[in-house]
Amino acid sequence: MARKTPDPLAPKLGFHPYEARFELPGPVLAEGWLTFDSPEGKAAHPGAAALLQIPGVTIVSLHRNQVTLLRDPETSWEPILAAVPAVLRAHFVGKGPWVDPATDADAATGPAEAAPADAA
Repeated sequence: MARKTPDPLAPKLGFHPYEARFELPGPVLAEGWLTFDSPEGKAAHPGAAALLQIPGVTIVSLHRNQVTLLRDPETSWEPILAAVPAVLRAHFVGKGPWVDPATDADAATGPAEAAPADAA
């Protein structure tokens, strides 16, 4: 009998009633941990911004291959979880790790150029 592979877009609802965690098949960040509480946050990840546009989502955290959502207590999970898979597919699944341009020197300044030779 074949084993059923777990759906990577299925949430893991844990002990915290307002938290849902998605463990994706590949990394979402090149390194570290980022948390967003507004779509306009500093160097906002486009996927985090899209998740924060879903009514009821208040915080998005990215770490390794995980996307974690916190919701407003007044909003149920059903409408949120119905909208999340499309955002995960569009912005995370198969996209490779995201590098924050605010912290990546090469992305912010471009490749280093050789200094001109001193004409002495």
